[in-house]
Amino acid sequence: MAAIINRTPTGRLISLHAEVKYLNARFGSKSFELKGLKYDADSEFNPLMYFSLKKNHPSIGEYDPYLNNPLSPAKFHLTQSIQYDTQKSKSASECLNALEALGWVERTGNVSKLTSVGTRLASIDYGNGEFLKIARESVLGYGVFVGFLYKCLINQSEQDIVTKSKIKIGYQNTYETTHNGDRKIPLSTGSQKDTIVRTRSTLFAWAVTTGFSFPSDLQVPSKPSSWHVVALEEIKKRHWGWSKLRMFIPESLFISNFLVRRPLSYHWMTKSTKALRERGQKTIRESSLGLEGKIKNRRFAIVFSLALAADENKSINYPRLLNKLLKHSGLFVVSGKDFSRVMDIESDIAIVAGIPFSRKNDVLTPLTRLDYQALTEGAPEKVIRTTKEAYNASKI
Repeated sequence: MAAIINRTPTGRLISLHAEVKYLNARFGSKSFELKGLKYDADSEFNPLMYFSLKKNHPSIGEYDPYLNNPLSPAKFHLTQSIQYDTQKSKSASECLNALEALGWVERTGNVSKLTSVGTRLASIDYGNGEFLKIARESVLGYGVFVGFLYKCLINQSEQDIVTKSKIKIGYQNTYETTHNGDRKIPLSTGSQKDTIVRTRSTLFAWAVTTGFSFPSDLQVPSKPSSWHVVALEEIKKRHWGWSKLRMFIPESLFISNFLVRRPLSYHWMTKSTKALRERGQKTIRESSLGLEGKIKNRRFAIVFSLALAADENKSINYPRLLNKLLKHSGLFVVSGKDFSRVMDIESDIAIVAGIPFSRKNDVLTPLTRLDYQALTEGAPEKVIRTTKEAYNASKI
């Protein structure tokens, strides 16, 4: 159930690695709830025990240098603690999203457990070359990261350098409105600017760690197997000030039917309802939530159609697909008059989900493949069936 990660502490894979080591020590192959990710002062095990970037103070002992206050009872910046959590479990939830995106943890309902990859990582030191190998495979399994690499590819210079600020990963703002009587109400469909900035920073940190990118003003690590160790000097800084980065994107990634195993799932085709922050604008919030199902369905229809096309080595006539979806207004349509314009904007969700495409005139051709089970998890059967029918009528 992959989501778009958007909190920068998860950008340090060394922190997530410490969390995996802790989870393995405390729970092993057993399941755990969200609170199990947090530092617990009453537990025999805690993530700070496995965090190699921790520091020691003669008076307070071990502490996390990324907390603004070393004395904070939050204890661990990545998840905070059961005893003190200023983020009200947002940090732990985002940590879980990141671990799931990487394939290190699997979630079933309200409980989670380590995957075989997570268990394997728990037995490996961060400096081991095997860690880098697994980490590279892990980030490439995450649809949002694959989409991020594609956006870097199409925005990089002839010298393979990309300007960080040009890369935007998140939900598109479609500038739609609905009506409340005579009053037009704008819908909140897109990611907030600060969220996009956090997601971008986190993904670049993952790329720098795993050998897909490096700050353009620094010397590239000379030994591939220890790239992540050299990169740690940059990653462990409190703030990442990179503005331009050199990219190292495999040439075959978007021409070899690469299978993305953890694409953005149906559940996360819209932002979390908790992310609708229009305080003092109750009507905007309520209107957006009321139409959330249609927005989620239409985005899923784009992504799923491209996934079907990829498996059949086909392309899609996009206007024809939209015309078929338009006939099912109860599932996909907010405004029939605005549908074509909105869906042109919404097509970016495919890149975010992990299936970039080439577009020639009105024909879309997918450049990767997606794992169906991961993509369709939680999708209503009627939406799946209707999308398949629309795809079959539009494939080329």
